[in-house]
Formats: sequence, structure tokens, C-alpha cells
Amino acid sequence: MIDFLSYSIDELSSWRAILAAFIAWSLFYFSLRNVLQEKSPEYISRIVAGTHGLVMAYFGCNECFGDWKFSRSEQVTTSLQTLILLASLGYFIEDTVWCFYYQTESPLMLAHHCFSCFAIYRLLIMRKSGGQSTCALGVLELSNPCLQTRWFVRYHGYQKTTTFYVIEFIFIVSFLILRVFLGTHYLVYIIAQPNTFEFRALATTIYIISWMFVINIVKYVQYKYLTVQPQPNNGIQTTFT
Repeated sequence: MIDFLSYSIDELSSWRAILAAFIAWSLFYFSLRNVLQEKSPEYISRIVAGTHGLVMAYFGCNECFGDWKFSRSEQVTTSLQTLILLASLGYFIEDTVWCFYYQTESPLMLAHHCFSCFAIYRLLIMRKSGGQSTCALGVLELSNPCLQTRWFVRYHGYQKTTTFYVIEFIFIVSFLILRVFLGTHYLVYIIAQPNTFEFRALATTIYIISWMFVINIVKYVQYKYLTVQPQPNNGIQTTFT
């Protein structure tokens, strides 16, 4: 068994490591395509996305425990934190390529993916603030498995069931709590601490993109649940569908 933590931070943040992470996620995707040949490319992509969400939520949130990462700025990124960022970057590159190839996602989702690739790459190169970055990544990914579960339940024809509405409710509430309340809390810490301008800028941009998703979700809730007389969906895009 390969001990990835035995590699140096230089090795884990090299272009070879990034390429290897991208290939690993791509192999996972195509392996699932081979096993589940009757399923659509999006179905397989959702499985990969849910897997990434679960893995990042587990390892990222583990980084939140112990020393409070947001009270200590510019800590040197550890090998484990580098590995977490590397694995996430490999996924986002793979999924960004998939999104551009199949052209199924909204401009907002494409912008989110492209910036995520750039931000995580910069964090790998900076080799600082890894604790804050991985903790935030884990928290932000907590709602993703619920999002993918919602999609699978709807895909299999259960969109009018209580199960679907419960899952949708859990996703919306968790997304708003994680992105608005915890996201704001984390950003305040990042801005208040003597972090680099680049790290603050990266965090602020992700926060702004999160708010764009929040606005999108609020429009969806208003249209689906609060409209007395349903009207045609006047250009309202539900990017989380």
C-alpha cells in the first residue's frame, strides 16, 4: 500500500502529482461507466461528485478539530492537508473537463469549478493556510452528498414523494447554514487575521460565488413553494438540480 504521507510537500504539489490526481478521478469515472453501462454520463458523474463530497467532508472537517485553524494565520500546510487539497483539485479538474464536454451546467457552475481549480492550485503553491483551507473545504462539501442524493431520488421517479421533499429540505437548510452563517463566520476570521492578500482574495471570491448560489436557491424556493399560481419559469436556473 502506498503511503502518500511519506511524500514531501514539494512532491505532492508538483504538476506530476496534480496530473496523477486528475487521472485517478478520471479512471474512477470511466470504471463506473464500464460497470454501469446502462446509466447516463451525468448519473456516473453524480456518483463521482458524491464520492468527492463525502471524502472531502470527512477529511476536511477532521482538520477543523484540535487547534482552531482560523485563529492562527499562515500556518505551513502539512502533508495531509496538501494531500486533501491535491485530491480535491484532481476532482475539480476532472469534473470541469466533463462539464465543458457535455455542456450541461450553468455559467455559474462553470465559473465555480474553474475558480475552484485556480484557488486550490494557488493554495498548493502557497503552502500556507492549509488548515484553514481544508477545514473550509470540508464544511463547504458537507451538503454535496445530500445534493447528489436529491438528484438520484428524482432521477428514479420519486420527486413527488415525502422522501424527496425531506431530502430537498435538508439540502437547502444545510446549504444556507454552511454557506451563509459558517461561511461568513470563517471569512471574518480570515479577513481579521494577518493572512496574505491573495488568500483573503481567494476566500472572498469563493464567498461571493456561494452567495450567488444562495440567491439561486432562494429563487427556486420562491418559485416552487411560495408562488400561488405557478407561472412559466422565467429564466430561473436551478443550478443545483
